[in-house]
Amino acid sequence: MRRRLPLGRIFSFLVPVVFASALVAALAAADGTATIQVPAKIAPIDRGALQKETQLTSRFTAAERAKLPAAGKELIARLDARPAPNTKPKTVDAHATETTSAVLGAMPGQDVESLVFLVLMHAWKATNEDLKNVAAAVKALNAAKAALGGQMTEQHKADAAAEKALFETYKTRLKTQSYEALADENSLKWQAFIERQAKIAQTVTNTMKKWADASANISQNVK
Repeated sequence: MRRRLPLGRIFSFLVPVVFASALVAALAAADGTATIQVPAKIAPIDRGALQKETQLTSRFTAAERAKLPAAGKELIARLDARPAPNTKPKTVDAHATETTSAVLGAMPGQDVESLVFLVLMHAWKATNEDLKNVAAAVKALNAAKAALGGQMTEQHKADAAAEKALFETYKTRLKTQSYEALADENSLKWQAFIERQAKIAQTVTNTMKKWADASANISQNVK
């Protein structure tokens, strides 16, 4: 029986992920076993959010901009951490606000809401990199499986060359672990990253909407 791996929830708010075929769709290989497929690409973030990010960061000094990636990664660490027992999980916005205060502190001339937005954007970008890394791992795993089975295609060879360290690691791991277990490992990572990305994207969407509503109210009051 072919094994179907769990699909991550694909959100449709700000940034959909484009699949060539589902990451975890089981396909029959030449030897009758299953391999998992990777997305052709991950779609870029909404242009409006990127434009807003560019607009806001243009007011920053180079030293201030250099702090943003670290703040984004710290937000990810907080989102991924398990909440303490018997405590209510914090919202992404609450985590982002706390992260902004802890990592960036007060920046003269910069409002907190804009700083929080930028931290969210950098967390989104870091999560995008996490997804790309999982896709690369899946390619390396499939190439390692093909190499051990003596069924390397030109695509497998290209993937093995592109991800040489991962390819060699998986060749070693496949000697003691099943392909299905390693595929599950990547699938679970993909699902967790997709869910994290969805939460961040929804918070960014809410912030953009709040700003748009505030701007519309100001324009209405001026009339």
